[in-house]
Amino acid sequence: MVRTDGGDPLSPALAQVLDTSPVITWTGVTATDGSFTDLDFWMAPEPGFARVIMMAGGIAAGLVRPQYSWGSMGATSGTDALAYLTLRPAPEGEPAAEIGVCGYGGGAEALVARLVERIAAWDNDLNGSGEHLWIEVHSEGTEPTAGSLIQVHRLDNQIFVGRSRAGERVDPGRQ
Repeated sequence: MVRTDGGDPLSPALAQVLDTSPVITWTGVTATDGSFTDLDFWMAPEPGFARVIMMAGGIAAGLVRPQYSWGSMGATSGTDALAYLTLRPAPEGEPAAEIGVCGYGGGAEALVARLVERIAAWDNDLNGSGEHLWIEVHSEGTEPTAGSLIQVHRLDNQIFVGRSRAGERVDPGRQ
């Protein structure tokens, strides 16, 4: 099951993409505890951003395992591609897990490449920095909060995402 952020309708043609061979790219981005903190929010501005829910039958049918037991975040690309995050053990001597992107469909290579670029930006800008993201949801038309790095517009609201520095206390209303 694929749920797009904002409830955008999916093309019925996407039902066929899982019949194609997967395109998998490993990013080299690792995490000691296998937790890629705030990556989901970092990916939210991606066009076609979606939550990919995978039941056990999908893995049994041969689909590549998603990042989490329930599925993972990902994206769709029009009518011809679906991609989502996946994990594998990191190479010997490296932290516990490496994040990758798995895509299906005719446009999978381009979609996977786009998501890999987004992950690289997150790794460069936030991963391991000791900083965390804060998230605020406001009605459409609200001025961006000072310090917003990411602004995501949805049906009836907008989401502002910013960064708190290592050791900085986060306002309890901003979590």
